[in-house]
Amino acid sequence: RFHWISLATEAFNKTRINVMKKFERLFNNRDEGKEYITVAKLLKAYYKFFLANTYNKEGWYFEEIINVKYLKQEMTITELIEYCLNRDEELKEAYFNLQSLYKIAKYSTFETAKDDLTEWCDKILKSKTPNKEFKTVVFTYKYWIKPIVNSFIINPDTKERIANGFIEGKNNFVKVIKRIGFEYKDFD
Repeated sequence: RFHWISLATEAFNKTRINVMKKFERLFNNRDEGKEYITVAKLLKAYYKFFLANTYNKEGWYFEEIINVKYLKQEMTITELIEYCLNRDEELKEAYFNLQSLYKIAKYSTFETAKDDLTEWCDKILKSKTPNKEFKTVVFTYKYWIKPIVNSFIINPDTKERIANGFIEGKNNFVKVIKRIGFEYKDFD
């Protein structure tokens, strides 16, 4: 599950960076430029809030009040996200695409996953503001739909979805040991 979710997360992150760069270019206009550069700084400084899965976080997380230094005021995380999303339609759509995928990943079952993912893909392809990063995700999902749907199978023993996270962790551990070992001349 990690791999197909991270593909969409990376697509959103690329969109966020593109919007940041667009706002930095618009900064040349002195009158309106301050707001653009402020939003660009907010998107950079608080990027983790935009990547947060609203379906895995507790409700209080998004209502937490933070001091936003670029706006010189206190806001909740939800208000900060809305402030930035209301400045760009492409960013807003990409954010809600990612959140709806998080919802599918959390609440779909093996029986409903294929229909839910197909509907999600079709919604993105029919969008008024096409996002090339998410279109790439859609084509990848359509190609790998069966293995993605298989990630929704529930293990009868543990009553949890089957995942390869444990093996991925062990593989990473072995690679770290191997990388550290390059500085030694011999095994002893």
